[in-house]
Amino acid sequence: MSNVRSPWSGRRLLFIGQYPLSGMESAARLRIASLRDALSPLCDLTFITGTRAERRRPLWRLILSGGWRQFDGVYVESATSTAMEADLLLLWLWHMRQTPCSVYIRDGFPLFTDIFDSRPLKHKLLKAAWHLSMWAYQRFATFVYFPTRMLADHFSAPDRRVLSPGGTWRDDPGHVRRGVIYVGEVTPRYGVLDVLLPAAELLAAEDPDFSLCIVCPDPQRLADWLDRPWLRVKSAGGDEVSDLLHRAAVGVVPFNRHRYMDLALPVKLLHYLAHGLPVAVTDCSETARFVQQTDVGQVVAATPADFAAGLRQLLHDPERYRTCAANVVTAIQGPHSWGRRAETILADLCDGTAAMPADANLSPTGVLSAPAEAPQEV
Repeated sequence: MSNVRSPWSGRRLLFIGQYPLSGMESAARLRIASLRDALSPLCDLTFITGTRAERRRPLWRLILSGGWRQFDGVYVESATSTAMEADLLLLWLWHMRQTPCSVYIRDGFPLFTDIFDSRPLKHKLLKAAWHLSMWAYQRFATFVYFPTRMLADHFSAPDRRVLSPGGTWRDDPGHVRRGVIYVGEVTPRYGVLDVLLPAAELLAAEDPDFSLCIVCPDPQRLADWLDRPWLRVKSAGGDEVSDLLHRAAVGVVPFNRHRYMDLALPVKLLHYLAHGLPVAVTDCSETARFVQQTDVGQVVAATPADFAAGLRQLLHDPERYRTCAANVVTAIQGPHSWGRRAETILADLCDGTAAMPADANLSPTGVLSAPAEAPQEV
């Protein structure tokens, strides 16, 4: 560990998460825990996270005791749902006191009416509360972070900045790396059933040694595929997932193309890289842009044949694999580490460093409409 003193040593940062940290297979929870670990050695960190019920008491204690005044900066990782009363009151108090405060908005799901059903009354209320939360975040935060520039472009905060996912390098225990791995959901937009599995079947027909491991929360969704000898399906978390990643050769992000998926840069992608894995991804805009810029893998169309071709090149072209693997190390040990993301947060909050210029006034709802058509391909 470096003995260099952090330039933010002694600066008091409050980090509020809006998720519990149990069940680390969740991307949001992994992101919050990783940033907490990266921020802790750099500053005087106070950390509060959990469900609404879990964080309501400590937040109200801050409000009633006046403890909210003690911080040099505040960073909030918002949930994909809505804020609660204590969250919004604190944002207003920090705004009035001019305490630097940033909010990370991770998602814009309710903007996409073709995948977010707002017809049920419960969904109408949730959507209205989400819009209220988005307006308050952008009205009272000093600036707002987003995982990608394309997502930021759907919001109208005057100061929008990009804070994309990072990774923490995991030392390789020396396992023999074989096969392909996918970690995540298997619902339709993730492309597992109609892109990844058919592509894997093509490769298995060519190579009897081909194998695919899928780690997902609901293995029964894959019931029609469980008899394939080349497929292993597991429900795992934490250290077990890390062990599986260290035994694989390639990580995959087989998302189907959709306007919503074009905005995403998944945490799972950086988690693959943190375990030394080159990747094969479909050409969803932000994910494709990242992989092309860092050259850590193959970008292909979201069809079984194209995805199989991308995997084939990584699995059977040793020179290409070595190039991507070297670039993985460069990315995660350098500009795309969680440590760099923590430094960005502290610099922005404590030093006033600009990351994205203000280019819009806040709209009445805080959000802009989703595009009618998918953006041009990368």
